[in-house]
Amino acid sequence: MRLHEGLPTIQGLELGYRMEREIPWFCVGDFNEITKQDEKVGGAIRRHNQMQSFREVIDKCGFMHLGYIDPKYTWCRHYENGNSIWEQLDKGLATNSWFLKFLGSMVHHLQCDLSNHCPLLINLSRLDPLLYKKLFWFEEMWLSNSNCEEVVQLVWNSTDDSDLGRAALEKMSRCGRDLTWWNKNVFGNVRQELKKMKE
Repeated sequence: MRLHEGLPTIQGLELGYRMEREIPWFCVGDFNEITKQDEKVGGAIRRHNQMQSFREVIDKCGFMHLGYIDPKYTWCRHYENGNSIWEQLDKGLATNSWFLKFLGSMVHHLQCDLSNHCPLLINLSRLDPLLYKKLFWFEEMWLSNSNCEEVVQLVWNSTDDSDLGRAALEKMSRCGRDLTWWNKNVFGNVRQELKKMKE
């Protein structure tokens, strides 16, 4: 029964992937399926092929799981005999291109007494809008100054590495920000200098 309930969602993801593969994509909600056994407590063990089908669609779409702020399980069912089932059916999934545009996004699982599903809150408040107004361009000329390497080393050594994927993206983002400041305030704005030389 579970497989049939989950099929429309999985087919919808595949259809969406074929239609929207070129644009950043964020998909959130009740997928009615889990990706691994530790996303479920109680009840029968989920069949491997059910979870594998969902994982294959996630991979095919190029999604990554954005993680969450507790509680872990987003759906529950309590039975009169005292047994309960808890599952993480609701998720936030995004393509890498979406994640890079909205670095720092967080998915919160909220408490709710009116439904057996937790509502999800997507928090973009950690997004620095100034970061995305202009593209960052690394200038080869900077390599002629030893301070450039110091700026990069300082950023790379000062960031928390507990989540390697997120840490690498944050380091690159911060590196671009710090190098832009360094160029403007220490090295001298390369584009302005070139413009003056042409005049």
